[in-house]
Amino acid sequence: MPKLQANAGPNSKTLALDAEFASSEVGRELARRLGATPGSRARLAAFGEDIGEFQRGRPGAVITPKDQGELRAVLEVASAEPPLPVYTISRGRNWGLGSRKAVDDDAVILDLSRLREIRELDLSRGVAVVESGVSQGELSRALAGTPWMLNITGSSSDSSVVGNLLERGVGFVRARAEDLRALEVMLADGSIVRTGSWSDGRDDMHRFHRRVGVGPGLAELFVQSNLGVVTAAAIGLVPRPEVLMVLHGRVPASRFGEAVAAVRRLVRDGAINCVAKFLNTQMRASYGFGQPGGEYVLFAAYRGTATMAAAAAAEVRGALAGVVEALRLFRGPDEARDEMERRFSRLYLGEPQDISVYELAGARTLEIDQQGTGGWLAFVPSLVVEPEVFERAAGLCMEIGARHGVPLGITFNILDDSAAESLVAIRFDRRSAVETQRAHAALDALHSAFREGGMGCHRTDIAHQSAAALYDSARTQLLERLKRELDPLGILAPGRYGVGSTGS
Repeated sequence: MPKLQANAGPNSKTLALDAEFASSEVGRELARRLGATPGSRARLAAFGEDIGEFQRGRPGAVITPKDQGELRAVLEVASAEPPLPVYTISRGRNWGLGSRKAVDDDAVILDLSRLREIRELDLSRGVAVVESGVSQGELSRALAGTPWMLNITGSSSDSSVVGNLLERGVGFVRARAEDLRALEVMLADGSIVRTGSWSDGRDDMHRFHRRVGVGPGLAELFVQSNLGVVTAAAIGLVPRPEVLMVLHGRVPASRFGEAVAAVRRLVRDGAINCVAKFLNTQMRASYGFGQPGGEYVLFAAYRGTATMAAAAAAEVRGALAGVVEALRLFRGPDEARDEMERRFSRLYLGEPQDISVYELAGARTLEIDQQGTGGWLAFVPSLVVEPEVFERAAGLCMEIGARHGVPLGITFNILDDSAAESLVAIRFDRRSAVETQRAHAALDALHSAFREGGMGCHRTDIAHQSAAALYDSARTQLLERLKRELDPLGILAPGRYGVGSTGS
């Protein structure tokens, strides 16, 4: 690891940075400021690839700071004239949405994967304090044998806990946003702020008992944001249940609306208390289960005591009778009848499953951006839990998929009795320029059609982050005012979620 001399100002220092530089305008300028000489560019090449084949976001440099001191020093160097754009990633597993890429070419990628300390596990109250590079596999393993588990997503064990939370990912128990207790953030000037009751100067018992603390809540300023660099988060954990009751069944397309309404009632009444998922059979086939057809698969779960689970099971059977076919209620992996039931049961129990990532990418590796032959794009709209909304969203997806010759896998995730998000998966052969073009045309069409239909994004990819598509003018103006106040030089991720746009 070369020692680099920071030449940005009077407080210049020698840093043992892990860094690579492209022969681009930003790459050459940053190397000059740091007194670096050209070296290996293997990671630069890797960071310029992604499973979605987005034609943007090629990095000008990649730096992997080992601690906050190095992170602060890089921000100081980037703030010299002319300011250089810096984009941070946690672990870079943002597959289908851009992976490790920035929204524009020639940016400095700050890879926080070395900030991977689990600073604290509070097993009396169920809180973990983790740095941004900690993966959900690492935290899940640290919690093994304890009364607590992590609300994991369906992504790999190597994906970031903090990064996914900041993108408003969805776990199997609840939305990841509900896990957030507090954030530790480095601002563009290198100062550190903490949100919620973490910042109140309270004793250990009261640090994380409330998300908002006193005064205005600050955490949401740094979610899907470019106003600071999140270095750590306090995460609310989930109690391990005495009983996990999983429900699985088939829903004919003709009964889809009825099934949505019935599941909404069960969620409202508490008989389902995990995320309920409707998968079309194209999505099921994408995960290696069966062939595409004209029906949906339903998975949901109840977590609680044996007595409470028995009462919930009676409610579920009564509500779904005649609507969901081949309905099964079973207690976790030991009672599962097939691999799909086992896999979903383990996910509801907080056990990451890498196999789904392998199947999507066509490669038995987590380095799917470089080694996977299967291409994958994700469209993630936000929906109201109304039967007609789900049916309209499914119809739009099917029409757009047919028009562009691209089969679309759909998962509807019901988060509570009013809010849902959907994951629409576009699979293609990355080796085919024709298939890649069709896939991106379908993605563009999905964004346009859902926006015109009044359905916005829950999260979005690096090619669809214009402010005009995301916000009204008043919100855009407020976000820009906040950006100018907190990051006056505009070095932090310009253009991310439409704020501080570079104009491209």
